[in-house]
Amino acid sequence: MAGGRIVAALIAPVVGPDHCGIAAPLKLSAIILPDGARVPLEPESLLRCDFAEALADWVREDVAPLARIAGGGLAKILGSDGYECRSRNRISGAIISEHATGNALDLRGFKLQDGRTLLIGSANEDLDFMTQIRDTSCARFTTVLGPGSDGYHQMHLHFDLKARRIGYRICQWDME
Repeated sequence: MAGGRIVAALIAPVVGPDHCGIAAPLKLSAIILPDGARVPLEPESLLRCDFAEALADWVREDVAPLARIAGGGLAKILGSDGYECRSRNRISGAIISEHATGNALDLRGFKLQDGRTLLIGSANEDLDFMTQIRDTSCARFTTVLGPGSDGYHQMHLHFDLKARRIGYRICQWDME
């Protein structure tokens, strides 16, 4: 499926134990920018449809313009985990992770058109770019955890759309 904003395959519903699963999953392989450029997500990620749409909006409206300024444009998104039936931080007995419903993604970094790879765990490589990535992700997603939030997120950025009471949001990512 290549509908103007994303390249994704619709797959059969995923059902797992302990409330894991996605009723209408997409295997997201790329995001199409407003200029028609195709930015692959490596590796492809299994996500809920509404989360994939929110991710596409963020990449198209925030990340791609920042990448154009920082390094000529966005060439690739370096992900790691989308759907995975597991508890938070893979701790036995912890509550179910948003990954278990396809409502989260872990991101390792970005490859820019100028050839540079900017990794979340090395924010000092381009502090201005990463600060703006943090600010825009925190504005769009309800949970953002990165380096400095805890020992589980030192080398990647976790973001999700967890619904919380009274609009509560979490944004924890140190830039120092």
